[in-house]
Amino acid sequence: MNSKSSGRFLSLIVAVAMLFAFAGCGKSAKQKIIGKWAFEGDKNFIYNFTESGELITTRKDLPEKKEKYRFIDNETLEVEMKDEKMKMKISFADNDNTINTENESKTKHKLIRQ
Repeated sequence: MNSKSSGRFLSLIVAVAMLFAFAGCGKSAKQKIIGKWAFEGDKNFIYNFTESGELITTRKDLPEKKEKYRFIDNETLEVEMKDEKMKMKISFADNDNTINTENESKTKHKLIRQ
């Protein structure tokens, strides 16, 4: 192999290694959701998603509420409330998430602490 071919081969190896490294950096929705999220426009309304599948909702003027959640797939979240289960579509962009409920309401949240 001449030096020109060696250089291209080395560049190809580095490019493939970087591709695998970046591909491994992506977090699943299950990992991204963990933390405290503030309801857009109301920092007093906080959703805390725990690693154990518990959703703790707090609001300054209301008692704390605990529910269970799980991911059905990488974009569908199911929350188990007192008398029902609600499925929602969730998407992430940097430190924001958007949740679309079954009844077509859309809410946005900002990550405040992981």
